[in-house]
Amino acid sequence: MIRERFSLFKNSSGFSHVFGVVVFVGIAAAIAIPAYLTFSGPPSAPPVAVTIDLEYSYDEINDVSQLRIKHIGGESISNAYLPIEGTQIWSNLEVIINDPTDSEVHVLKSISGSMLFESSSFIDAEYSGDILGTEVSIVYVPAAQVIWAEEIV
Repeated sequence: MIRERFSLFKNSSGFSHVFGVVVFVGIAAAIAIPAYLTFSGPPSAPPVAVTIDLEYSYDEINDVSQLRIKHIGGESISNAYLPIEGTQIWSNLEVIINDPTDSEVHVLKSISGSMLFESSSFIDAEYSGDILGTEVSIVYVPAAQVIWAEEIV
C-alpha cells in the first residue's frame, strides 16, 4: 500500500519510460543538428601562406593615393578582384584603410593588375585622398585572414 502511494509511476517495468526518453532525445537531435548547420554559416576556407609587400605613393595633383601590392612568395590567390559592369571590386582579397582620425573617407577609385595574385605579380589600387598616417590591412576574405597590416608612414 505504501509503495503504491509514493511511487511516481504505477507501472514498474520502465520500458515505456526509457523508450520515451530515447525518442525525445532523437527528436531533439533531429531538430538541433540541422538548425546548427544552417545558422553556423559556411565553413571558412583554410588560411593562406603568402608574403606581400606594399608600395605607397601620393599624387598631389589628382589627390589620389596609389598602392602597389606585390606578391613576393607563397600561395596564389585567385579572383583577387573582379571586373563588374565597367568597374572593379575586391573579391577574395580586400584592402581596408583604417583612418584613426576619421576625417576623410577614402574611396576606391580603381584596381588593375593580375586577378590571379601569384608570385611576382602585383595589383595597383587607387584611393581618393592621402592615406598617409592610416593603417592599411590586406585581408584574404574567404578565411577572414589579415595577411598584411601596417601604418603608412
